[in-house]
Amino acid sequence: MELTPDQLRRQADESKLGFASTADIAPDATRLGQHRAENALAFSMGMRFEGYNLYALGAPQIGMHEFVEARLRALAAEREAPDDWCYLNDLEDASTPRICRLPPGIGRRFKHDMAEYLSGVRSMLPAALASDEYRRSAEQLGQRLQQRQVTDTTELQQEAESLGLTMLPTPNGFAFAPVADGKVMEQAQFADLDEADRKKIGDAIEHMNTRLMERLREYPRIHEELVREQRELIRQTAARVLDSLAAKLRSRYQIYPDAIAHVVTVHASLLENTERIVMLERGDA
Repeated sequence: MELTPDQLRRQADESKLGFASTADIAPDATRLGQHRAENALAFSMGMRFEGYNLYALGAPQIGMHEFVEARLRALAAEREAPDDWCYLNDLEDASTPRICRLPPGIGRRFKHDMAEYLSGVRSMLPAALASDEYRRSAEQLGQRLQQRQVTDTTELQQEAESLGLTMLPTPNGFAFAPVADGKVMEQAQFADLDEADRKKIGDAIEHMNTRLMERLREYPRIHEELVREQRELIRQTAARVLDSLAAKLRSRYQIYPDAIAHVVTVHASLLENTERIVMLERGDA
């Protein structure tokens, strides 16, 4: 018997569907033909012990990821929000992060606040070390060394004059020479002096050279002291900036010991590496 096309096509009675359009149908999280997966998922979500994990595998067309996520979201909505777990850099061991447990929502805020703090450090610290106030303080430290050099030169010149000598600058430093009639004595004049006068001048020059070396030996120590004072000025300036920026963090997270411990550690590390940070921001490194 020959069949017509209408007889070969299965037809549904639309009057029995119960809806006029699929837009009237509420979404269903179930997956047709995935009853075993649904049962396994329900069983695994009911496990309330540590050490268990859920792994779902299926063809992309099945939509297994969306199916599992929908079920987990529905389950999560029925329970209290879990704590936030933050992984923080361990500045002493970069290969092992430190764990910080915070109430729900606080972890995300802590991440944002730390990023804001570090951004402020990168901008405000170089600005503070380039300010007029810092520059004046640094110049005052440098002027102390210059003033010491001027004082030493003046005192040595006065002592040399009392011995009939003068102090002359040379490419290698300073030298002392005898004076006659207010002028440096010529070699011929010196040669015309008797032996006792030449010895007297020679002893005076040797004495002044010794006095000069005594002063010069103090300069490495003075320079080291100046460097220490300059670094201390940098540290104090940086400490004011860092303390100001960290005030918000200390106030906001003072009830969270792990968070505050991280803030303190980062603060100390930044203070210790202030000069390096400034060099990096300026592009000098």
